[in-house]
Amino acid sequence: MDILDKGGTSDISSLASQAMTIRYSAVANLAIWLYEFSMTADKEVRLVWPSRFTIIKLLFFANRYLPLFTISANAYFLILNDNEDEYLCKPALLFIGYMSFAGFFLAEGKINYYTASIIVRLNLVGQLFWHCESTSSGKLEGRFLSSRDSFWPKLVSCSGIASLRHLASAKVDFYTRTRHVIRKDWNQLRDYLFLPDLNRKYVSCLERFG
Repeated sequence: MDILDKGGTSDISSLASQAMTIRYSAVANLAIWLYEFSMTADKEVRLVWPSRFTIIKLLFFANRYLPLFTISANAYFLILNDNEDEYLCKPALLFIGYMSFAGFFLAEGKINYYTASIIVRLNLVGQLFWHCESTSSGKLEGRFLSSRDSFWPKLVSCSGIASLRHLASAKVDFYTRTRHVIRKDWNQLRDYLFLPDLNRKYVSCLERFG
């Protein structure tokens, strides 16, 4: 009772609210993925599956189905586990962290290839080195590796205290570097657009992809 009198009730209430937010987010992410998959599955089977195997096809499938394993595992351990296997909480958090980190890398690779297909002379290698040397992803992965289980395991299951902060830092990390890529590529693209002898295939490619 002394703990509750010193603010323990407020801490439990805040933790419960955070846990519910994390669980709702997990369900929402899974629902969005299933909805998107149902809308595009027929086109994927018709257009992508019969095509010859290339690195782009591999990148497509990895970028397409990696979230399925990550989101499904996240939803299971946050909602359905109910601490029946509490020793799996730590491995589950690490698995979700590694898969999320791999997803960031694949998404950035997709963005780089997308921009390189529009601007042939884009320094793709330089950008890839820039991403590899970026410390933000390493710090994010370090937070997953050093995270600990919640001290209220019966209340929040496998979610952990820092899960919501991990999610927020991941989004900030991804959007920040995506903005950098877009801004850098636009500066190079702008130079091409104002050249009088611009090759028309660049313009047609730009109009096609967006």
